[in-house]
Amino acid sequence: MERELLRVEDLSVYYGEVRALEGISLRVFENSAMVVFGSNGSGKSSLLKAIMGLVPYQGKVFFKGKNIDSLETHKRVALGISLATDLKNLFPYMSVEENLLLGAYRRGGRERFEKVYEYFPELFEVRKRRVGELSGGYQRMVSIGRALMSSPELLMIDELSLGLAPKVVERLAQVLLEIRKKEEVSLLLVEQEIYDVSSVVCSHGYVLDLGRLVAQGKVKELLEKDVVRRVYLGIA
Repeated sequence: MERELLRVEDLSVYYGEVRALEGISLRVFENSAMVVFGSNGSGKSSLLKAIMGLVPYQGKVFFKGKNIDSLETHKRVALGISLATDLKNLFPYMSVEENLLLGAYRRGGRERFEKVYEYFPELFEVRKRRVGELSGGYQRMVSIGRALMSSPELLMIDELSLGLAPKVVERLAQVLLEIRKKEEVSLLLVEQEIYDVSSVVCSHGYVLDLGRLVAQGKVKELLEKDVVRRVYLGIA
């Protein structure tokens, strides 16, 4: 029987008078992988930020059965939630290893560095270089690696494939499959496009449009839904 890890109930996010999300409900189970699809401005990043407590929201968020609405971000990290943000949140003038160290909230030291370098041996070779000098693919590895440094039970990733070459995305997808298996971590990804890579990593998905949930189901079947073809792909 599947055990629930994360539950979001009727979640809404407003930036002033502007609605980013309205009435979103979803669940992530232990040792599962879910993806949230949506075009630019659909509210995907706001969803992850709300779960992390980075933006004010209405509604409820539960983690391992506990309501965490009153918890600050660092306390949510301590519980086992981690977010690999977009690349704008890396520190370009700091080294790879310094960026990784900033993620070692729950448990640091050589053990966690070695774990990250096991998944991303490329980063070990450039660990003393400034992050800003690296390619987008390497920076995405740093972002994921930094999130892993806190030993999360739920790893959320904002725009895994954005701006990256298909070969790089495929490599990251294989690493995520390995991480999920070895670390027994659940994944929650957000993506703009319904990529084949998401169907490899994630079994089920949600589709957002203009801040609302419009479809959910198995990733491979979402494109067959009329509402997805109409509001997400623009196909009548």
